[in-house]
Amino acid sequence: MSENIIKGPITDVSYKTAYDDDGIEHRSYNFTLDGKKFTCKLPKLEHLSEGDVMIIEYKKKDNFYEMVSGLHILRNYKWGKTSALKSHKNEADIYTFVEGKIIEKRKLDMVSTPVGKERQPANFTIVLESINFNVPNHVGAKLKKDEEIGAVLTEDFASIVYNKTTKKYLGIKYPYFIIFIVAAIALPITIYYLQSIGNNMFARPKATIIVLDSFLLFFALINFVAYRSSNVAKRFLDKHLSK
Repeated sequence: MSENIIKGPITDVSYKTAYDDDGIEHRSYNFTLDGKKFTCKLPKLEHLSEGDVMIIEYKKKDNFYEMVSGLHILRNYKWGKTSALKSHKNEADIYTFVEGKIIEKRKLDMVSTPVGKERQPANFTIVLESINFNVPNHVGAKLKKDEEIGAVLTEDFASIVYNKTTKKYLGIKYPYFIIFIVAAIALPITIYYLQSIGNNMFARPKATIIVLDSFLLFFALINFVAYRSSNVAKRFLDKHLSK
């Protein structure tokens, strides 16, 4: 990493309401990263939080440090030209680890996962001693009060939970894309074989293959992306569970 590029959680976060030259309200934030103090501004409805991971390129000006460019990992806020910063971004940077005993489980209406992630209902809020977070219905339904858990969060949503009481992972994605790919390969072979033995079940075999293979490969791609993301989250979870 360049000596003028730093990455890590921000601390000492505070802000003041301010106005730009056009009279538009914004928040002027102060925070510390790697012992250096920086400032930046955000639209009034956006925010920075204690512990958020940021990557910053800076230059020293007298006894002060000026942010040349910045990238907020989780919410993708950007300041200046961030092309040099993106190479320092890690897939696991969007995750945080939490653990503890379930104090309460609450049934919710439909809630969505964070922007840019897989979209699915989050029908339960799990309450620990130190934090609350949402989980999808199929995960929350298997959790009970007083169970000890560890979880990977993206903002306030947990995609994967490890139940320390039952010794089971919840929310893990499996590589079903392999089945879809095999089916996409087998489909044309099967159709052409049927034609070769005089079975004309499909009036337009080429069109049938194109349409059905498109669907199979589409679902394979969706599952592959979810599976890959799930693997990254599980490795992050296992790393923290082993500590």
